[in-house]
Amino acid sequence: MIDGKILSVKSIFHQDERLYKEELKHRKNSYSTYETDLEITPIAGGAFSSEKVKLFLVNTSELQSLLIKALENSKAIELQSK
Repeated sequence: MIDGKILSVKSIFHQDERLYKEELKHRKNSYSTYETDLEITPIAGGAFSSEKVKLFLVNTSELQSLLIKALENSKAIELQSK
């Protein structure tokens, strides 16, 4: 978060490497973080990295609201299809 605004990890990476590492650590260790079994090979400086990185999800209030809406819509569709 910079000046009260939540930024993507990607945008922080391009601004300040030290801040990027701190923010990434903070997000990965958050109580609302879910680490997946999916891995990617990052691209940095136009080349693939030699490391694999596990993808993770930070469950924000906005994301939680979208999930609730999706579940409500799913239930409505299920009821209409009967």
